[in-house]
Amino acid sequence: GAPLGRGAEADALDAIEACLAIQRGLETLNHDLAADGAPAMHMRIGVHSGDVLAGSMGSSERLEYAVIGDTVNCASRLESYEKNRQTNICRVLVSSATRDLLSPERRDSLLWEHWGSLQVKGRQEPLDVWELRGSAPADSPASQTP
Repeated sequence: GAPLGRGAEADALDAIEACLAIQRGLETLNHDLAADGAPAMHMRIGVHSGDVLAGSMGSSERLEYAVIGDTVNCASRLESYEKNRQTNICRVLVSSATRDLLSPERRDSLLWEHWGSLQVKGRQEPLDVWELRGSAPADSPASQTP
């Protein structure tokens, strides 16, 4: 949604859909890498919703597009949180600030693992965190709700 979003709900949905696409793409890439005898790739993603400052930042000699703010810091902390708990190819940790913006139908069509309340460095309020485990099969109960 940068530099301008389409609204909080649409931006949250776009973020989740992008994460699902990355998870699927990484599975395909790892299949191709395995066929070539190369090691598998793994990654982590953190997703948190809120306001950010986005734009070209720096000096006249060096200008870079960047996003800054508490929302960015929270997403970054989620990405790096407890790296040893990664059990899949692409771990996606999502704060309830983002998950709660999804429609109930979309939220319930996804597989979630609740990580609980996490105290994130640099922030007084804890984040309620969920791991996005993927899309649920059409014929199964989809989510673990609190």
